[in-house]
Amino acid sequence: MWMLRILSGQEAGKSIPLNPGQYKIGRDPNCQIPLMSTKVSKHHATLEVSAQGVRLTDNNSTNGTFVNGIRIQSQLINSGDKIAFHDVIVDFIQTTSQALGFATAMPGNYSPQPEHSHEDEQDSQAAAQVQVPQGLQGIIQVAKNYIDDVLMPGVYKLAELMEFKWLLASFVAAFIIFVTVFSSIPLMQILKESIELESRQRASTIARTLALINQAHVASGNNTSVSVQYALTEPGKIEAYVINSLDGSIIAPINQIGQNLDVEYVHEARKQSKDSVKQIDDETIVSVHPIDVYNSQSGKSEAKAFAVVVYKMGKVAVNDKSILSLFIQTLFIAIILGGVLYFFLYKIIDYPIKNLNKQLDGALKESSDHVEINYQYPTLQSLISNINTSLNRATSSSGLDDMDQFNMSGADRMQEMEHVTNLIGFPALAIHNESRLITAMNMAMEEKINMSALELMQAPIDKLLDQAFKESIHYLIEQCESQPNDIHSNNLEFSGLTHEVTAKAIYGEKEISYFVIVILPMAEEVAS
Repeated sequence: MWMLRILSGQEAGKSIPLNPGQYKIGRDPNCQIPLMSTKVSKHHATLEVSAQGVRLTDNNSTNGTFVNGIRIQSQLINSGDKIAFHDVIVDFIQTTSQALGFATAMPGNYSPQPEHSHEDEQDSQAAAQVQVPQGLQGIIQVAKNYIDDVLMPGVYKLAELMEFKWLLASFVAAFIIFVTVFSSIPLMQILKESIELESRQRASTIARTLALINQAHVASGNNTSVSVQYALTEPGKIEAYVINSLDGSIIAPINQIGQNLDVEYVHEARKQSKDSVKQIDDETIVSVHPIDVYNSQSGKSEAKAFAVVVYKMGKVAVNDKSILSLFIQTLFIAIILGGVLYFFLYKIIDYPIKNLNKQLDGALKESSDHVEINYQYPTLQSLISNINTSLNRATSSSGLDDMDQFNMSGADRMQEMEHVTNLIGFPALAIHNESRLITAMNMAMEEKINMSALELMQAPIDKLLDQAFKESIHYLIEQCESQPNDIHSNNLEFSGLTHEVTAKAIYGEKEISYFVIVILPMAEEVAS
């Protein structure tokens, strides 16, 4: 179910449940949702509630319709959006029939909702904390609660201990370090595997070529002609041997003839009688290739010798120096990209705050009631809506000029007015002479006219809802100005009973400072 809540204006604090259908919003009393403001058009906007959601359409109103600070023509409304019909702020929420903290009423017939006790509110909060969804949604909720309640308060504390730009720079620096470290590890692994693969292929190629060069000499039994010179001329640190297949003794190089080759893996590969290659440590690769000779007795080729290549990767291997070099290069790139990221992040965060501050400063100087930032960020738009609400309330109370006039009339007699109205045992209010603002009223007056002092303090007389009472005050003030030494009165009906409204002018140093208005019961009613 959708609920419209009125946040500012004369009906502030009231809420309206919205059933599916169409609602006219405007100043006209015949509208389904009437708004009592002279700045709202008679038929300001149209609200359509359906199963698909709520659509708000501006009816070409004079002062426009704003959603989260942005003027719109027609738009779907999300729960929590704040809408301004110029100086009246409302919001929409999806809720059950019970709305805490607001009065609930049907359109055109407002009635207050029963208040909840503090204990009921605590119980409902406790129940909400206990109810955790099950499954994946529950895990996500628990994680979110932990982040919000445990982790983030410490992070927010950092913003109190250091300037924001340095805090943001610290987070970016931490991001750079983590990215560098965790990206260097897989990069080094990829680099190491690539070098080792290339080295194994090279060792195999050299061993295969060495076997082909010496195949004819081995087949003829001319071992003195067997040579490993080709392999030794290849770039890199290479050891090359040709060994006998029967006992593994060295055939070449000539200076090691007859010796046993003490190289790990060679004798294991010799037993396999096939081409093989293996990395035996971080820098050494051994490749063994058979030298096949045709055996006329068996009628097939057999390995009579083996070409052995021991390839030392050396400088091309991944060592501490290459690791450090890769880390520094990655860090340098990350610092450049992190600096660009920091610049844009800071500007994106700084711009709306600076712009909002500039607009707010101008609004306060020019008595404007609207600021606007077109950022698609709900939290910021909610803040702007609240600021616009506050500006609207400030400007509607006549602003600084009226207060300046009030203070220019001699001493500030605000406290005196409060005391006078509170000492009177009947409904009473005080009106400042020069500004004609309501400057004090007692609780009895609040109950009599059904308006709070919060709504009327520093407000013009015309903000009173009772039209007859408003006109009576204007009339009595005119009488007080013409005959300031007399008490003036007229009769007025409140709640079906006739009362006497009296007024008296109170002088300052040279002229009238303020007027006191008192509502008195008629003498016969008091006697009865």
